[in-house]
Amino acid sequence: MLIIYSGCMKPDAPNGTSVTEEAVLTSEDTQSSSVTTEAQSSSESSEQTLVPALAGEDEPSSAKAPAPLTLAFGSVNRAYTPFSADGDYDIFLSEINGVKLMEISRSGRVIMKSASGESEFYGGRSYSYSGAADTVLTYDEENDRSVYDIKLREDIRFGDGSQLDADDLIFTLYVLLDPSYTGSSRLSDMDIEGLVNYRFNSSAADSVSDEEIREALETDEVKDIIKREIVIPALTEQYHTVETLYGDSTYDTYTSMYPDPSELFAFFYSIDSEYKPAKGAKSETVISEIADMYGGNYKQLGSMINGDDSRYENRALSCAIGYIAKNREDESGDEPVANISGIKKTGKYSIRLTASGRSSELTRELANTVIAPLSYYGSRERYSYGNNSFGFERGDISSVLEAHPGAPLGAGAYSVTGTENGVVSLAANEDYYKGAPFVKRINIVSDIQGSGASMIADGTADAAFSDGSAQSLSEIDEINRSLKKISVGIGQNYGYGYIGFNAASVNIAGQPLSHESAMLRKAIAAAISFYKEASVKEYYGEQAAAAELPLVR
Repeated sequence: MLIIYSGCMKPDAPNGTSVTEEAVLTSEDTQSSSVTTEAQSSSESSEQTLVPALAGEDEPSSAKAPAPLTLAFGSVNRAYTPFSADGDYDIFLSEINGVKLMEISRSGRVIMKSASGESEFYGGRSYSYSGAADTVLTYDEENDRSVYDIKLREDIRFGDGSQLDADDLIFTLYVLLDPSYTGSSRLSDMDIEGLVNYRFNSSAADSVSDEEIREALETDEVKDIIKREIVIPALTEQYHTVETLYGDSTYDTYTSMYPDPSELFAFFYSIDSEYKPAKGAKSETVISEIADMYGGNYKQLGSMINGDDSRYENRALSCAIGYIAKNREDESGDEPVANISGIKKTGKYSIRLTASGRSSELTRELANTVIAPLSYYGSRERYSYGNNSFGFERGDISSVLEAHPGAPLGAGAYSVTGTENGVVSLAANEDYYKGAPFVKRINIVSDIQGSGASMIADGTADAAFSDGSAQSLSEIDEINRSLKKISVGIGQNYGYGYIGFNAASVNIAGQPLSHESAMLRKAIAAAISFYKEASVKEYYGEQAAAAELPLVR
């Protein structure tokens, strides 16, 4: 991704800093008169990230406060919550509107003593880091478990002036660990003690063996549960996505061929090449008929939707565990579980989290957790730690996700103050615990045309997010030919992409799952792969390189 900004800004920061990391200017920050530019290569289908870092943490400022900073994003959804960050806009707001539990250094190390502050050398310079909490991690080798003792700072306030404490953190963790949560956080995949039992409301759940799970997955009962809880909801979501394709010129070939969304949906997701929806059939009927084709085959569903047969693996295992635990409860009178035993409140500003084994992934997930205010997103009336009530209805976080859409509140440097004429306005949080932000206002505008360079050139925006193509860089060079108006910075952004085939359409003799059909698709993929480096160079120019990986067998 390309991030471009007006030459008059001329920010300077060490390589590898991201806009979401450094776009907050506090009273301790500064701007310099040079721009650091470093070319990095990315892997196949990776977009190049040209990253402005507006300040270093440990450089004092004496500059005069600037006018409002205007940023342009390709997509501004205005429905952000700290539990559903997805895409550049959401992640940017998450970083400057909220406060993460711990900081991560430029080298990628989690700063455990964030509240106390730590320094680290990187690229020949020393950088200081401070954050929301000090965390002491103790590993109990005898019992093979890790204990995180987390102590929050006592001087952090949310944008509305309320104080951040352990109840806000506990509320946030319970939302992210609720069975109904489907966002990007992976905390629910971690081995937090008591989590499996809590999610299935059964003390038998964590004692289920792998063999029992395998056997349960083969039963008709579990297949029916998977169909009901995974297949039908997933297909329903895809149906709604298909409906949005009409009017998008990119999909004219498909929508003109199939003017009825039900027919196009069947074309994309039916695994029976002979299937045709009845004329005028309701969407629920078509979804149900196609769901019957999959039954409990969640692997085939994942392959058809995004080419990943493990996409629904964890959810399917959860269905099997829940089924087994319920049967045990029926047989043995197993008790329900009211809380997550591995999360304990130890003080007004402290908690203890216990997990099985040792996991750097859990440490990183905790570090990246943005602490949300209970009183804003949840309900104080429904929160009572001692009575196992955590601010929302267990099993349904819809009230949390729907609270104050488009008006996020956190303890970060900025708060959203409103939207007018399509411009999202943010104001500095004067109570920000790292110091009141130097830039008092930020405006976010939507870059509908995706032409970030032209928005900078005509003064519509100070910085813009665009694609990292050779065409975009050429446009910047052309604008800068007469007057140096646009500056760029470059950071690494490794990535990869997929090219998928609809097995229902690309097959031999109408048998999408046959060996011959699979080899046909593999042969086509091999031919496409031959041209991947040429296509990467054509789009990205010298800013990216294709990775040479072996074909998947």
